[in-house]
Amino acid sequence: ANRASNLGHPCTRYLTYERVNWQDKATLPPRVRLIFDIGNDIERRIKRDLEDAGFELIEQQRSYSWPKYQITGHIDFKVLLDGKAYPVECKSMAPYTFAKINSVEDMLNAKYHYLRGYPAQLTLYLLLDEKERGLFILKDKSSGQMKEIWVDLDYELGESLLKKAEVINAHVAGGTIPDRIEYDDNVCGECGYAHICLP
Repeated sequence: ANRASNLGHPCTRYLTYERVNWQDKATLPPRVRLIFDIGNDIERRIKRDLEDAGFELIEQQRSYSWPKYQITGHIDFKVLLDGKAYPVECKSMAPYTFAKINSVEDMLNAKYHYLRGYPAQLTLYLLLDEKERGLFILKDKSSGQMKEIWVDLDYELGESLLKKAEVINAHVAGGTIPDRIEYDDNVCGECGYAHICLP
């Protein structure tokens, strides 16, 4: 399926490989796997901090599925505020990134594609959950400082992501692969499918 956490990726060819060539993806180097492990540890810490502060968290790691677009995903949790449940995504960041990201626009205009993909992920969760608003909770990996960024449902972004999913699904069904994007070292230089795409 198309993972909600992936659909913000700028390369449709990569996303199609994720569907049909996942077994050929290069293994992540140990330093990257360790970074992901730290992110998972920090997510657990954020949950603990919020619960210790008296917030009620529900539907932790709830799964979603949208068969029409072959999209799946799971949110980190929802937080109850004034009787409403808001989907929440936790993200840990290096200090220099944490300092720069203070709005959804900062994410959408970020240099790195993984940051630009965060709003796409939460937008899909809002659509899947039929919610108008959610939030990111960011945590500085160094200082432990946290900040929240509220996100209103962006229907235009959501529509673009669903169209992207339809393109991927058509390629998967047809046994084809999209054209390559123009080479971008920030995207292609880190791609786990570079050995297939650019042998």
